[in-house]
Amino acid sequence: MDDPNPDPFVLDHATEVAGVMIGKDTPFADRVGVAPNAELHSMALVNIFSDDNGVALSLNRLATLNVNVTAINLSISPALQFSEDPDGNSHMSEFVDWSARQHDVLYVIAWGNVDENPAFRKPGDSFNGITVAGSERDGGVYRKWWTGNHVTEDAEGARTSVSLLAPGEGVEVLSLNNQQIPVDGTSFAAPHVTATTALLHQYAKPKVDAAEPRWTVNSRRHETMKAVLLNSADKLAGVHGSTRDVLNRFGQDWTDSPASMSSEIPLDEWMGAGHLNARRSLRQFQSGEYDPGLVPSIGWDFHTAGGPNDYIFDSQIGGGYIAATLVWDRRVEKITPGNYMDGDQFENQTAQQRLNNLDLYLMPANSTDLMDAISVSNSMVQNVEHIFFEILTPGEYKLVVVNNPVGGIGDNQTYALAWWFGNPSPPGDYNGNGSVGPEDYDLWRSSFGSTSSLAADGNGNNVIDAADYAVWRDNLGAGVGSGTAAAVPEPSSIVLALMFATAVFGTACRSSVVRRCP
Repeated sequence: MDDPNPDPFVLDHATEVAGVMIGKDTPFADRVGVAPNAELHSMALVNIFSDDNGVALSLNRLATLNVNVTAINLSISPALQFSEDPDGNSHMSEFVDWSARQHDVLYVIAWGNVDENPAFRKPGDSFNGITVAGSERDGGVYRKWWTGNHVTEDAEGARTSVSLLAPGEGVEVLSLNNQQIPVDGTSFAAPHVTATTALLHQYAKPKVDAAEPRWTVNSRRHETMKAVLLNSADKLAGVHGSTRDVLNRFGQDWTDSPASMSSEIPLDEWMGAGHLNARRSLRQFQSGEYDPGLVPSIGWDFHTAGGPNDYIFDSQIGGGYIAATLVWDRRVEKITPGNYMDGDQFENQTAQQRLNNLDLYLMPANSTDLMDAISVSNSMVQNVEHIFFEILTPGEYKLVVVNNPVGGIGDNQTYALAWWFGNPSPPGDYNGNGSVGPEDYDLWRSSFGSTSSLAADGNGNNVIDAADYAVWRDNLGAGVGSGTAAAVPEPSSIVLALMFATAVFGTACRSSVVRRCP
């Protein structure tokens, strides 16, 4: 008879983080992970607090496994930075940025928790990865900055390394003892993003293998994944299919954020680009790749920045929001060529030597003067530009990517761009994705009786009622495509990687039923 006790050398923390990604139904619980059929490789470490070189060697080994590793989950935030400043100059952050480019892997990093030992290193500040903070429920919906997140007080306009929010408080997981328990921590926010990346890869893989139009290996680049995930994040309910208003540390939504008011601050300090939305990320991604020139209202591109690249929308925009996200890699060079070896160091370069300066402009389609732009994102310290802007005047518009080469990087900078224009939706399109389908009925049903701008029957009372159902019924199938949301794929051939630690790491976790882990 098998021993009913769990292996003492397997940590609860590691099991639970993995469960968020690949958990499956059991006789004890029905908590299914985001990507339950993904292939997961994991590696344990003896000490993540004092051995940067050991962590880097382990990561390098994961990234170079003889399998298609597409994303590495780092629920070990204390290992990634020494200082409070998000300057990316710690050895581990340099390694992550180097490896992302060298191995074409998306690193997803837990932000860290407020109750961690002050001697621990502060949250990861990778440029080329995605750093994830946790959200908590507000009104039953994950949409609010979790008070357990680590907090930094950056100077106004300084770079923030937070990229996204994802569920981090009261996340239901299955423990090693087959108990369904709630856990807290950014360790459990990060794997939501990592596993969503696996779903996107699985959607792309058969299309790339079949050489379908608009689907090449570009769709599987880590920059493309990052741009799609950030651009499809929720900010305001009703915009592009979002069903929640996302709130920062102070209970403010995006419209009160410095990022909405300054062209030099692309991401909010507390919520990055917003809250992860796996369904919307698939909708963003499934549009396919479009080169500069005429493009549809939703799409993405992986391209090289030479001169200005214009993305001209192929139809007049009648109003509504546009979301556009531009990402590119910081270039960290290793002193010795080849893969990371024991004791390797990175070149001591200035910020300008490592980071090109790309800017993003929203402009009238017929203008060639950047001064005519109606919205701009032009941070000097980020490798992300982000526009979230409400167009009030109907017209023809375009996005322009401009490269301002600095240092020795030159004009061959590759980038990924994702965009989503809010064209007027057909009646009954309650989630704003451009089509009327079953998901709109689900939203109508869950909102019935409430006061909302979703009400579309024209009776002026803004109450979701039976008349709104009739609008949905009469327009079912209208809009882009059939209106039916694509099924979320199960990535049987996509490989994720998970980093966790041995018992030394376990001491950072609470032993009570509700645990908070890095």
